[in-house]
Amino acid sequence: MEVNAKREVRNYGIYNFVVTFVMVPLGFLNIFLTEDLKITAIAVGTILLVARVADFVISFFVGAIIERSKFRAGKYLPWLRYSHWIIYAAQILMFLPFEFPLPARAALIVVSYLLINVTWAFVTTVQYGTLNIVAGSDMDKRNKMVILAVRLMTVAQVINSASMTPARNLIASITGARYQYLVVAVIYGLFYVAATMLLGSLIRPYDGPQIAGGPARPGITIGDMVKCVVTNSQLIVNFMSTILFFLGVFAPLQIVMYYYIYVQNDPQLLLMAVAQTITTLFSLVTTIAGPMIGLKLGRKKAMVLGQFLTVLSSFAMCLFGSIHIAIFIGINMFTAMATALYSGFGMGYIIDVGEYGYWKTGIDNRTVTMSLVNVPIKIATFIAGSVALFGLGFIGYVPNMRASPEFVKNFMYLYGGIPAICNFLACLLNGFFYKIDDREAALYAKENREREAAKENGAAEAR
Repeated sequence: MEVNAKREVRNYGIYNFVVTFVMVPLGFLNIFLTEDLKITAIAVGTILLVARVADFVISFFVGAIIERSKFRAGKYLPWLRYSHWIIYAAQILMFLPFEFPLPARAALIVVSYLLINVTWAFVTTVQYGTLNIVAGSDMDKRNKMVILAVRLMTVAQVINSASMTPARNLIASITGARYQYLVVAVIYGLFYVAATMLLGSLIRPYDGPQIAGGPARPGITIGDMVKCVVTNSQLIVNFMSTILFFLGVFAPLQIVMYYYIYVQNDPQLLLMAVAQTITTLFSLVTTIAGPMIGLKLGRKKAMVLGQFLTVLSSFAMCLFGSIHIAIFIGINMFTAMATALYSGFGMGYIIDVGEYGYWKTGIDNRTVTMSLVNVPIKIATFIAGSVALFGLGFIGYVPNMRASPEFVKNFMYLYGGIPAICNFLACLLNGFFYKIDDREAALYAKENREREAAKENGAAEAR
């Protein structure tokens, strides 16, 4: 099959650019529920905790479901066919601004959240599967796909940072504040449609109908999934460090808008648009420099160093982040540079541990491994969301309050303290227990492809 490698690298990057915009409405979710609907932070945290735990439990089986399904249209493509419409509709339901009794609103939030996130777990698995089968054992191509994806995602984040709050305010001036987030969901939800269609076009040459001549895919049981984890020490390390990494990322994101509203007295979030645009523009620079430094250091060393530097910046945020917005921006820029040393290889790490598991055991659980990447993210999501919102309630937040100096101090301890602790633990974990360096990753991928080729040749001779 003749392929255009440069076009595949480019299209994978474009997919990641487009898909970044779909998260904009959910970035307003906590503000919508607390400031607009006047639900307490603790109530919101509890409702979302229920939704996120259910999401975690269901999403755990995504890989097994994909492996066990026998669609004639292919292994991955069928999961993209209707996913965007399900997610689009659920996002609109999430932001319905009408008055409901709290139990009804809670049920609506939980159902909408599950429709969005469980469906997206299938899409994410397809995204990782695409990277694996398109790049194969070509580590240079894989790195190019991952690095371009991160760079274009950062470009999209720059655009989001500069435009999302002004767009919300513009929509509010037209529709009124009551409907602003609903309209935001309607507009930005269209990016789901475009992204999944683009991903489908990229994977289609590799994932077609199940026709005669190809071996049937084996069924995957829960026991297989558990065995996939317990027999792969590097997957366990990756899981634990990924939970810590995303916990450190998600917890501040859950409450960052409250920083601008109550610490910086910016209820319209205009200062947020300026600050995040500056930070993400700098992040765009780091996506160029960071991976280059990371490749020279080696991806493992880059990860450990980046996490250690993030610990330092998080402590600085606790102590100095409330003094002035310029200091807040500066600390975030330093964090972006530290994270860029290794975050651009994030998709590559999970593929490495999947290849390691196959190489070590001879059992090909790579698709299950790639689907399980959702599990630590889901765990981090429900822990971070609940911890941040419960913490917000614990330090005295109520909607439309006047922030006291004590509240501001405690807020910054909450905002910077969680990522400081998480990155410190992740740094220790990866430094002492993660063993896959770049040379070994390339070896595992090469020998696994040779093993597959030998099996195919043996099957052909037997026929």
